[in-house]
Amino acid sequence: MNEVKISVDAAVFKEPEGVGFGIVIRDSDGLLVTAKTLFNSQLVAPLMAEALGIKEALSWCDQVQGERIIVETDCLAAAQAIRSSCPMSSHFGLVVEECRSLLKRLQKILLRFIKRSANMIAHSLARGSCIYPDRIFDRSFVTIQVQNCIELDLSH
Repeated sequence: MNEVKISVDAAVFKEPEGVGFGIVIRDSDGLLVTAKTLFNSQLVAPLMAEALGIKEALSWCDQVQGERIIVETDCLAAAQAIRSSCPMSSHFGLVVEECRSLLKRLQKILLRFIKRSANMIAHSLARGSCIYPDRIFDRSFVTIQVQNCIELDLSH
């Protein structure tokens, strides 16, 4: 099966003030296809940041080729809220509803919770998003820190 994994993480910064996202697409062999960093100077709560990151990753799924796409997050609360059918009347609830709509429209996607230790590539990109804002990386150009995370991940 042609399976693609998209890992996502968010980071909240006090200086510079804002929120950053790291999104990584890997093929069925675990190799990097492409990665993306985003930085937004609007400061939000950590749970909202994680939900916004998941929404960004799901929005990017339209461009991903694969029979099945697994979106991985290390934020259990956000994953549970999105998989739930409970209505939420809040700003967080609006983002959750957008994620639910994207999952429903793009039926080949599975949202899965993973431990932070299994999400270090996306975590590194999210932490570096204030240095590399709004960038797209591919196999030929990726930071050494992310390359080291990929190699460590593949060795397990």
